[in-house]
Amino acid sequence: MTTQLTFRFLLFSLLLLLQVSKLPAQAVSFYEEYHGHISFDWFGRSNNTEDNSASGFSCSGDNQSSSTTMINIPSGATVKKAILYWSGSGAGDFDIKFSGPGFTDMPISAGKQMTATFLLKKFFAASYDITSTIANHGSGDYTVSDLQADQSFSHCVFNTVYSGWSILIVYENPTLPFSTVKIYDGFEAMRDNSKNISIDNILIESPSNTKLGLLAWESDNAFSPEESISVNGTKISDASNPWNKIFNQTNTNSSLPNYNMDLDIFDISNEVNLGDIQIPLKITVGGDLIFLNAIAIAYQNQLPDARVHLDTAYSPCDNPLITLTFTVINDNCNDFLPQGTPISFYKNNTLGPAIADAYTLSDIPIGGAESQTIQFPNPGGVVDVVAVVDPSMTVIELDETNNTDTIALTTIQIPIFTSLADTICFGDSILWDGQYYNTNVLLLDTTMAYNGCDSITDWSLTIMDKIENMTEVTICPTAIPYLLPDGAFANTSGTYTSVLTAANGCDSTIIVDLTVRPNDTTSVTTTICPNDLPYSLPNGTLADTAGLYVATLANQFGCDSILFIDLVVPNTEWLINREICPGDSVLIDGQYFSHDTMFTSIHPSTTGGCDSMILTQIVTKPWVIDSSFAILCEGASDTLPDGVIVSQEGVYETMLDCNHLIVTTLSKDLTSNSLNLVDSVSVFLGESILLEPQPNFSATDYQWSPPTYLDCTDCLATKATPTQSIRYELVTTNTNGCQIKDDVFVRVLLPNNEVFIPNSFSPNNDGYNDFFTIYGSLIKKIKRFEIYSRWGELLYKENNVTQTKGWDGRYKNKEMDTDVYIYLIEIEFTDGTTQLKSGDLTIWR
Repeated sequence: MTTQLTFRFLLFSLLLLLQVSKLPAQAVSFYEEYHGHISFDWFGRSNNTEDNSASGFSCSGDNQSSSTTMINIPSGATVKKAILYWSGSGAGDFDIKFSGPGFTDMPISAGKQMTATFLLKKFFAASYDITSTIANHGSGDYTVSDLQADQSFSHCVFNTVYSGWSILIVYENPTLPFSTVKIYDGFEAMRDNSKNISIDNILIESPSNTKLGLLAWESDNAFSPEESISVNGTKISDASNPWNKIFNQTNTNSSLPNYNMDLDIFDISNEVNLGDIQIPLKITVGGDLIFLNAIAIAYQNQLPDARVHLDTAYSPCDNPLITLTFTVINDNCNDFLPQGTPISFYKNNTLGPAIADAYTLSDIPIGGAESQTIQFPNPGGVVDVVAVVDPSMTVIELDETNNTDTIALTTIQIPIFTSLADTICFGDSILWDGQYYNTNVLLLDTTMAYNGCDSITDWSLTIMDKIENMTEVTICPTAIPYLLPDGAFANTSGTYTSVLTAANGCDSTIIVDLTVRPNDTTSVTTTICPNDLPYSLPNGTLADTAGLYVATLANQFGCDSILFIDLVVPNTEWLINREICPGDSVLIDGQYFSHDTMFTSIHPSTTGGCDSMILTQIVTKPWVIDSSFAILCEGASDTLPDGVIVSQEGVYETMLDCNHLIVTTLSKDLTSNSLNLVDSVSVFLGESILLEPQPNFSATDYQWSPPTYLDCTDCLATKATPTQSIRYELVTTNTNGCQIKDDVFVRVLLPNNEVFIPNSFSPNNDGYNDFFTIYGSLIKKIKRFEIYSRWGELLYKENNVTQTKGWDGRYKNKEMDTDVYIYLIEIEFTDGTTQLKSGDLTIWR
């Protein structure tokens, strides 16, 4: 196993342990079943052209978006059901294309979408009913295309890139024995666990021709703990599937490669027995990750299938009982329905007690029926009668879901005499017993009810009078909109007609003659001086401030006369604030001021307006003196408040404003601190050495660099286990906040005639591990130094050199991709011996 595969395997195993309890998915469960002279077959194809766990698997090259397989439908068979399943790595591709004999690129969107998450990676499965397509086009080559799998690096590194598809076909043929086919599906991730499925509601007529089909994804050929399927407690197998490695990338109906997909059909006739009423299945998965998608099972079932049909339900005029005729049917089955099978009848639903019970009078043969008549008390009203055959399910049937039928029943108690009365408005008419009437009348009528019983009815008709009135209304505009009697609104003068329903139920017509009187609206602007406030508005209201006021008065019609008054009061008082620096003065109104003061000046109006009053306040800014202190580290500088940069100690004064002085005192760091690291140390390859400085001060933090080969990068002392010679630097900070640095060179020594060859390097020009080379203390000459690609192409070569810088990861001046490469190196030592070294190395970028 190469170094790359070893790394993938170890990382996969570690994350698998962390994630094994997090396998969300859709549990595989019962989907549907079919009965008759039927069986099933299963076809499909993987899109992987190589096992995704193989060392040479290429994500982008070894997983295709389409594939084709041959489907063979037996001669004389009729397709009863066809389901297309597809699956792959990724969040989900639920829209694909389907091609077959006579059609191309039919778009399909998933009818059922399923997803699962494993190792923080997403997987999906989907299905779609293609019964009509397969039935119409028959046998031939079928292709699924445009199926995209997630081929990103994260899926590649864990060997989980896959995609594929399959078609499950249930077909009918008169030459087949009567059987049942049950289908289970979902999308269930399995690893180190088991799943139990019980095939119930059966009675095995003959074990022969019993078969089990299974569809699963992401299987690998590498052996893992037991992978098996047990039927009735017996582990099954066949020539292609060992009992302990069922999920091994096989396809029963295709000799083509089937990488990372299992589509197997097993003959399990020897694992079931005549008379079995249950088939227990147990699927066990060991260390491999498997996605279980679908299961199909076909078996010869010997059971009846009871149905009930309600034929008629009626009640004679003089009989308080309901007479009900029903038929019990036993079809689409292969066994008789036994005598004494119960039938129960319910009112409206099956939640309450039964209103009647019956039993089959004899055995009903296959395809036969039995009709009976039963009477029970009339429940009254309009009801549904619900019949259920075998309500307690004491008889095992092929289908327990078709045992119910419902019939609507309207029952009428015998009418003796009915008195009816109608009223209509004047001018209307009413239809009674085929004739229209529009006057007062009294009639006696004898009719027949729907059940044939007489019904005697007397009927009277009364004519109601209509009502009309008229009214005049005068309103002001403020009353608009005016509410009319019928609920409508009027906005203008006019005549309005409202039709209402009077107390007697007939029309009441009200005519309203509406007059809308006008309003007056006037706008004026009034300007006054502040000493004229408050101002009296025309309606007597006093205004204290400037603003828009509304005065409402009555006009000659008694409606509102609205006066809008815009009252303007000009500002005649002004406040002026003046700040001066200490020692300065300011000239105001011909006078200089150099101290804090406040005074008022009046400026009379020269145009007949309002006088102005100005209040002036003079404030002298107070002196502000701030001090700051700082330590200058060796070689460092500081920036003063005005942006000046200084690197010498001293006292600096900075004036930021006419009254703001900042005094900055800078002192140099006078501490004599040292980490006292040795200049260099030596260590043999494979051994460790403790790097332990001896500082003469109390440090606040430590940082070693580079971090390569160190067990701690933020400790005072650290242990180094280098594979090549390297220089480390330690940086810390003293109590004044200044950095103290020191370094040590660690020389790596190799034992006599021993060499060290790394298994990877990173040519990214960061100064560490940029070249692939060899290390040894007694190397006389490198006779041969060659690098090859995985396909055998020579990328780098040196012969007979006394020393080499090594390969920089380039070929023809082009950087090679992250991948695995092969090296071949022949070394001659100073004692005359030679060694030939070969292996693989990985480029990491």
